[in-house]
Amino acid sequence: MLYILTGPDEFSRSEALTDIKNELGDQEALDSNTTVLNGRQLKPDELGSVCRAMPFLTEKRLVIVEGLLDRFEPRPDKGRQKGTKKANSKQNDCKSFAAAIDGIPDSTVLVLVDGDVKKTNTLYKAFLPQAKIRFFPLLRNNELQQWISKRIAREGGSISPRALGLLGRLVGSNLWLMSGEITKLVLYTAGKRIEEEDVRAVVGYSQQASVFAMVDAILESRASQGQQAIQQLLQAGAAPVY
Repeated sequence: MLYILTGPDEFSRSEALTDIKNELGDQEALDSNTTVLNGRQLKPDELGSVCRAMPFLTEKRLVIVEGLLDRFEPRPDKGRQKGTKKANSKQNDCKSFAAAIDGIPDSTVLVLVDGDVKKTNTLYKAFLPQAKIRFFPLLRNNELQQWISKRIAREGGSISPRALGLLGRLVGSNLWLMSGEITKLVLYTAGKRIEEEDVRAVVGYSQQASVFAMVDAILESRASQGQQAIQQLLQAGAAPVY
């Protein structure tokens, strides 16, 4: 079985991978039958060897490959001759990887995990006929609000429509951040419905703390940490005027 999990929503990709693991039975036995490979440096024969290994004391073996499809993303060619050689090399690698997983045993579950992958990606197209594809875009507007409502309900809470809209605007589409803020809000309200003032008290405080961390990093000449704090604020929905 081959799964391909792609898209910019890293949180949902991670949850989908967890769901696949849960479907494979006893997690303790699965842990000793799970291999995680760095697809950016992976060779076809290495992938084939790992996929053909039989599971030990369980029915399934899980192989997770991260970043393999990104190697085959179409990119601008630098120079005609160099571009032709690179394209030929990619094509050969693509055929080798396709051959590597051809006929792997039913006991092996192979999961390719990547970011945003174009439909013109050569390896993606080669794997497409035999793969279960799941794409996870960034959630926005109504889809984001539906996700927030379900997540809050799953954690035993509830939220007013106005608070829901405010939370979506403040945090944005980063579901890692959103999940953390939801957990804090449910704990903060302790069984009561989440209202706008609760969102401002909990999420607003988090954003202010991030602003202070960013300013401190810049003043102390920690450029990389300051830049990271800025990116986190923007991902969380903070306006650029910060």
